[in-house]
Amino acid sequence: MANVHPEKGFTRIAHEILEQTMKIKLSPTQHKIILAVWRYTYGFNRKDHEMSLSFLSEATDVHKQRIKPDLDKIIDRNILIITQENSARKSRRISYNKEYDQWDKLESAKILTVSKTAYQERKNLKKNI
Repeated sequence: MANVHPEKGFTRIAHEILEQTMKIKLSPTQHKIILAVWRYTYGFNRKDHEMSLSFLSEATDVHKQRIKPDLDKIIDRNILIITQENSARKSRRISYNKEYDQWDKLESAKILTVSKTAYQERKNLKKNI
C-alpha cells in the first residue's frame, strides 16, 4: 500500500501553470517530460536542472529514442528552455518556461486544421460516390 503524504515531499506548482499546460496539445510522452522537468526543478526548488536524454528516459520510463524527438518539439515550441547547452562533461540544463504567452501554440492549430480538412475531403468523397 502506498504511503503518500505531503509531509514526505511534494512539488509546488502554480495553478496558472497547470491550467495553461492543460490547454495545450501535447503527446503523452511530452506530458511525461514536462512532469519530469517540474519534478526535478520545482520539486527541488530550482529553476533549472541538468537533464540528459538518459536521465529523462529513466525518469519517465520512456525509451531515449522516443524522448529525443518529443523533447525537441517542446523545446522548439518554447515550452521548455535550454538554459545551458551541454558540454563534454555536463548535460544541458533545462527549465520550464512559465511565460506561457511565449509558447508556440500553433502546433495544436495546425493539427486541428489538418483534421478539419481531412474530414471535409472525406465527406466530399462520400458525396461523390
